[in-house]
Amino acid sequence: MRIRKIATNIPSDLLDEAVQLTGLNQTQTLVEGLKELIAKKKRLDLLFMRGKIYIHVNTDKTRKRIRG
Repeated sequence: MRIRKIATNIPSDLLDEAVQLTGLNQTQTLVEGLKELIAKKKRLDLLFMRGKIYIHVNTDKTRKRIRG
């Protein structure tokens, strides 16, 4: 993983609360927050795909294949 050093303005109370709740240091807290933000967006994208992809599974054929 490539590391980037950045300077940014973050509300102190927000960062302090996040650090306190997670028990992580500031950098770790920010990294975990970014990971969660990315995961949330991906979950939402999957929800919006609901009903747009049709998958047909033939359970009888699948069961026969498993039984041999």
